[in-house]
Amino acid sequence: MSDLRSRATATASIPGFVRNLGAFEEIYWLYNQLGAHGFTYALEVDGPTMVADWRSALDVLQRSQPFFSVRIEQNNGGVPFFRHVGGAPIPLRVVDGMSGPSWQEEMAREIFTPFAGDVAPLLRATLIHEANRAVFILAAHHTISDGVSMAAALCDMFRVLAGGTIEPHPVIPPMEESLGVPRAQLGERLDAPPQSGPPLVYRGPDKNPPRIETLKFDAALTRQLVARARSENTTVHGALCSAVVRAGRMFSQAWRQKPVRVLSNINVRRDTGVGNSSGLYFAAGITPVGPENTEEFWPLARRFTDALPAQRSRRALQFAAKAMTQTVLQGLDVKGAQQFLAQGMPFEVIISNIGRLNFDGRLGRSASSIRLGHVVDDWVRRRADCRRRNPERAVAHDLHQPNVDTIAAPGDRATAQRGVPYGGVGCSRLNRLRTLLQRLGMNASPLVWRDPDGIGRRRPKSRIPPRSQSRSHPVSPQLRPNAFVSPNR
Repeated sequence: MSDLRSRATATASIPGFVRNLGAFEEIYWLYNQLGAHGFTYALEVDGPTMVADWRSALDVLQRSQPFFSVRIEQNNGGVPFFRHVGGAPIPLRVVDGMSGPSWQEEMAREIFTPFAGDVAPLLRATLIHEANRAVFILAAHHTISDGVSMAAALCDMFRVLAGGTIEPHPVIPPMEESLGVPRAQLGERLDAPPQSGPPLVYRGPDKNPPRIETLKFDAALTRQLVARARSENTTVHGALCSAVVRAGRMFSQAWRQKPVRVLSNINVRRDTGVGNSSGLYFAAGITPVGPENTEEFWPLARRFTDALPAQRSRRALQFAAKAMTQTVLQGLDVKGAQQFLAQGMPFEVIISNIGRLNFDGRLGRSASSIRLGHVVDDWVRRRADCRRRNPERAVAHDLHQPNVDTIAAPGDRATAQRGVPYGGVGCSRLNRLRTLLQRLGMNASPLVWRDPDGIGRRRPKSRIPPRSQSRSHPVSPQLRPNAFVSPNR
């Protein structure tokens, strides 16, 4: 690797060169070659829209984000880099909202479909369209974006759709560089990180798309949860981590007998000042909860909250950046990338959030409500995280903490090893979260559960139920209740 600098300089002379991939991006680029490991976001909007307007807004969004028009190539030295490709619009597939599949099925299809890293662009879109309602799904290769920047991109797209304008985003450097870690060999070896338990075990490629399961917190319960979490010196995120672990142990023998490692995605953008430009800028904080742990709900929530400051400290982030950089410089192939992720980020469940969302604007003269959700393929199985932000009810849904609406957890590790179908925390099992929160006294207008996969009954043909069929908490007659029910990075 002594000629790394000369090879990087040679790459810069290639027409369309944007920049070399960073270490984390290169690991994900290699890992993506094993199958579908991208992520998908969905935006639901109430109000009349035209397909042509969505196409136009998507084109404006693509021009504003440099990494939305690239592919990944390798130079003669094998160094991967982003190359701009002109005349390659983001593909848009339009689905009839009245007779087509459900939005959950469409998101599952997108997350199940892999990206070819050498074909531009590294994202694609699906529009589920009705006369007065639409769901827009955007899937992306993980090397070019993360949850925070994709959510911001959809905010920009809605702004354009509502008649506003957006500013172009700059090309941001790799995450490691922004953290002050050069792409060079270290003079001394890194200390070994703390043991996080056995590495993940991979099942191999899934034969069928994932099943998306969702659960919703209504406005009243959200407010109560925020207030109670603050009074207990913790956060909503800590409360959700505690609820998932305790609910999971109610039905999973493996979770009762072995440590449960909870991975919280960490937003590195706060420490690097890169804003919301598209790019891969997240880290992982892993908090294990051993089988001997008998803490009650709120002490367990504080355990997660208390662990996060050290996990997202500048020192911890730089250590992770150095570890990834040295791993890549030593030479890495597809299997090596998988092994690095399995050993460096082992977990039983991910709980992620993307923070507050800023959807501003209206669609013409009609009232509009917006919901945002995402699904991310992770390293053991599929997970579904859905988030929402309704500008018409901003006060009611302002968590003052990351805005988390849906949680999903993986099945038992032993189940994954045997290769049998995934049986995660979903359907009626997710209602254990409601039970836990109700026991804490937060039972006014509790969780609204909807069964998007039609468990035990035939799925209705309409993918977005009409207002008369909605079972959500009553809201203003101008607004339809949230179609994305509450959970992922």
